[in-house]
Amino acid sequence: ERLAAGATRRGEPPHATRAMTAMSRMMLRGCKAQLPRPLALRTGLVRRLTVGVLREPGGEKRVAMVPAVAKSLIKDGYKVQLETGAGAAAGFSDAAYVEAGCKVSDRGSVISEGKLFFSINPPPNEELPKFGGKTVVGWVGRLLPTGKEIVEAATKANVQLIDTTAAPRITIAQ
Repeated sequence: ERLAAGATRRGEPPHATRAMTAMSRMMLRGCKAQLPRPLALRTGLVRRLTVGVLREPGGEKRVAMVPAVAKSLIKDGYKVQLETGAGAAAGFSDAAYVEAGCKVSDRGSVISEGKLFFSINPPPNEELPKFGGKTVVGWVGRLLPTGKEIVEAATKANVQLIDTTAAPRITIAQ
């Protein structure tokens, strides 16, 4: 009876398999030594993305990111920058964000240095041009009349909007 390469009969010592495994390991070690390490590993930079969190307009009491979440993102290699007072209405001081590792600065600096922004509500239409070429994640309500206006204004300003109302929230929908 003939066996496929590397297979053994039950009860027999797997000499051929053991030899093949050792040979495979040696070959893999040789290949790994010749492959260049990815740039991120060589430079020590995992991610260079700066995440921005802005103070919500009007009487909004919520904040898009709490210090514990910011700390988790920073641990994963992201930079998190927060507008001064962004968490105050939700009960989070700027000091709590600084303790988590965030940089707290004025709105203009957050917008100019950030690439990805989290918000409860999208920025006002007149401010969207400042976000050109960047991404904003927030509640847009794109199917509502005001949401359609926001989407049109963002498109004109070259802003990528990610509408959280379109994300499934229950397990069965995911």
